[in-house]
Amino acid sequence: MLETRALNVRFGGMRVVKDVSLTFAAGQVTGLIGPNGAGKTTLFDCVTGFVKAHTGTVLVDGRPLRRLAPHLVAAAGVARTFQTPRMFDSLTTLENLVVAGAPASSLSSFLTTFRARHHRSLVDLLTTRAREQAAFVGLTEVRENRADALSGGQRKLLEIGRALMREPKVLLLDEPVAGVNPVLARQIAATIRQVAERGVAVGVIEHNMEFVMANCTHVYVMAQGSELASGAADDVRRRPEVLEAYLGGHQ
Repeated sequence: MLETRALNVRFGGMRVVKDVSLTFAAGQVTGLIGPNGAGKTTLFDCVTGFVKAHTGTVLVDGRPLRRLAPHLVAAAGVARTFQTPRMFDSLTTLENLVVAGAPASSLSSFLTTFRARHHRSLVDLLTTRAREQAAFVGLTEVRENRADALSGGQRKLLEIGRALMREPKVLLLDEPVAGVNPVLARQIAATIRQVAERGVAVGVIEHNMEFVMANCTHVYVMAQGSELASGAADDVRRRPEVLEAYLGGHQ
């Protein structure tokens, strides 16, 4: 389980996250919605160590994580994806998965030598896991293709697979179906549900309300850096303050 307690983030004199307390429960897909500029991605950045909180606490299974570097947050069991997938375009799908599972402390040397005979036992282990992960996210048929040859939706799936290579307790996804065709969007949604069924706490930032309504057990709404509302997805979208702030005053 991931918790934020009274989290505040400032950029200069501007508070962009204001006393936000959220819970992402294990085994559930929790949505985080709100208009652009609401502070959603900044919240994920703070949780994962890319941005430092001014005050407040981040906990995973009761363990405080605030102020840890990103690789230490990842080691504590928190993985994430980004709005624009981040991967090695010159590597194959399978190689990207292998590299994602490498120890963060030796990633630089691993990248330099993993195609050679160095780290061979580790590479063999990670390759087996990478094949399993490629199958899980539905990329077996393109696992030997370079990442830059994949479609947008396949790149989203690959990034999810890369995040899962570390077997996280918490998976945070930033707009996983944005710009993805409906067929692959359904595949991504099914994959996310299966991840949650494994007992992982999944948090999703998404503007696609159809996706949120169909897949999120609980939804938080942020506006202007603060939590505006929370509850079951269908209930939240009907609240007047949510319609005003996020949906433009109409359904």
